[in-house]
Order: sequence, then structure tokens, then C-alpha cells
Amino acid sequence: MPLATPLQTAIDPAPQSRVLSVSTQTSIQLRAPADGALQTRTGFFSVASIGGMPTTAAGATYILEASAALSDGRILKLNATVLCKSPGP
Repeated sequence: MPLATPLQTAIDPAPQSRVLSVSTQTSIQLRAPADGALQTRTGFFSVASIGGMPTTAAGATYILEASAALSDGRILKLNATVLCKSPGP
């Protein structure tokens, strides 16, 4: 199968299968934009592990969308893009 090309539109037939796990956490680590140092943030977080994209998706960009329904009725939404790379070094 050919690899995906930049700006190519494609449909993943099983996008839910890319969500490997979900959890709630009270602290997370993220990288500081200035120097890349790890920083710990405390609060209430929803976390998902994403992966298992097919090798044919190498070079493609996935658009990840998440939403969280809060107990007070609000719904938070977030999206991000992830570039798929070929497995290996």
C-alpha cells in the first residue's frame, strides 16, 4: 500500500481503535516551551493514550478531537493534530 501524502484527505475506518487507554489524573507533566524542561501541573485532567495507526498512515496528519462533559452541564472540547511517522529510527 502506498504511504499517505501531505495534505491528502483520508478516512480512518476505525478511529476509535486508535484510543489505547483513557484515565483521569490529578497531575501531569508537560514540556516548557522555552527550554523543553519537564514541568508538573496539578489539577483535574482527562488523559488518553493514542496510537496504533497503520503503517500506511505514515506522512499523514491525524486530527484528534476530545470532549469532556462536566457535572455542571458544561462541555469542554479540544482538538490537536498529530503527524504520523514511519516506525523505526
